[in-house]
Amino acid sequence: MTMKNFLVFVSLLISLFGCANQDKEKFKDRANAEATEVNEVEQAALDERARKAQLELEARGRFYNAVAGRFEGEFQSSGNDRAIKLILNLMPSMTVYPSEQIRTLDEILADINNLTIGVQAVFETSSMSTGCIFSGDRLDMGKGSLSLINSNCPNAFTIYISQVYASQTEIDAPSVAKETLKIILDGETQSVDQLVIYFQSKNNPSLKKVILRRIKG
Repeated sequence: MTMKNFLVFVSLLISLFGCANQDKEKFKDRANAEATEVNEVEQAALDERARKAQLELEARGRFYNAVAGRFEGEFQSSGNDRAIKLILNLMPSMTVYPSEQIRTLDEILADINNLTIGVQAVFETSSMSTGCIFSGDRLDMGKGSLSLINSNCPNAFTIYISQVYASQTEIDAPSVAKETLKIILDGETQSVDQLVIYFQSKNNPSLKKVILRRIKG
């Protein structure tokens, strides 16, 4: 091989290696671009899930905040005319505020999972007072209600959120609860002023109904 042919051969090898490297770099760039695009799509989907979860958390928060407080009402005991006062104190485990901060989906889901309500139920007469504590319960976001059962409490409660009407004689509690819940979730009101309570004792299976009004201040 002459020197001239050798130089041509070397030039050809350099050219081939250069093309191969260029193709390799182009392939790497294309792969990086595709990976970036996939990551952006996945992140966008994650961000959308977080946005929806935050909206759900805030909706739940409006419901829980609306029922927080003290409610009282009276009913007559069975077999005599003795008046018994029922007092309910409701306290959410946390207060939820609208947030514009960027939060992770895990953070938001943790708040949804940890949002519960605690309830103190007290029966009072002129001569006695007895009650129960319920904790870690969740409001029903579909029905506008709350069920309370505790093995240590002699009474089981079903609570419906309600509105104050001119006539209180006949209230379709489940329907009114759904209606009231919609008003809360739509932001038309921030507070529930009335609860309709159904409860029964382990010692007396008859179901009692009592209407409680919010005690302000």
